[in-house]
Amino acid sequence: MLDEDQLARLNPPGRGGALLAAVLQRLARWAMRWWLRLDAAGLEHLPAAGPCILAPNHKSALDPIAIAAVLSPAQRRNTFWGGFTGRVFNTPWMRLVSRAFRVLPVAPARRPVTSLAYGAAALARGGLLVWFPEGHRHPGAEIEPFRPGVGSLARAQGAAVVPCLIRNTGAALPPGAWWPRRRRLVLRMGPAAAPATLAAEGSGDDPAARIADAVRRRVLALDD
Repeated sequence: MLDEDQLARLNPPGRGGALLAAVLQRLARWAMRWWLRLDAAGLEHLPAAGPCILAPNHKSALDPIAIAAVLSPAQRRNTFWGGFTGRVFNTPWMRLVSRAFRVLPVAPARRPVTSLAYGAAALARGGLLVWFPEGHRHPGAEIEPFRPGVGSLARAQGAAVVPCLIRNTGAALPPGAWWPRRRRLVLRMGPAAAPATLAAEGSGDDPAARIADAVRRRVLALDD
């Protein structure tokens, strides 16, 4: 499914990339603590190793930064990220950062099969995969329906799914803004659930759709 060049994206970054990721993670932690006052809870639900999918809602470009800030260095080194090709690979700097953090290209409209193949390969390597099931940023208050891709990945790889709720990032960094406003951000993680458990909980025409629906319900239940 993936050729050699595509599989190379899954390899750990070199020494320079690893150093860049460590420095940027420290900066993210500083920004989240002192400027954006991130309130994070439930981090104990995210395992140290995979295969596991972290499934957050998506409001802003701040979302992955908030997640990176709460990962331990060991978790960060074992984490892969699904990233929209139109945003995270469009400049040399973003390509450099994406390589350092092992961001995998996701193009749900143009290349859905390849996007899922990247996610499956990351999980097959025992990775933690951050996958935004809405498929795009949605700055409104509502959480959009989750696409069935997250269910397909969980079923195919037997990966547990950790629901993750993020609030107020859209207000802190709305579309078109380049500097975040000072807001109290909220991040909540819930207990991991197996694909079979989620398929029994959710609604939909097939197991993947039912898993996606159940994950969305669990994300909504984290809103306090």
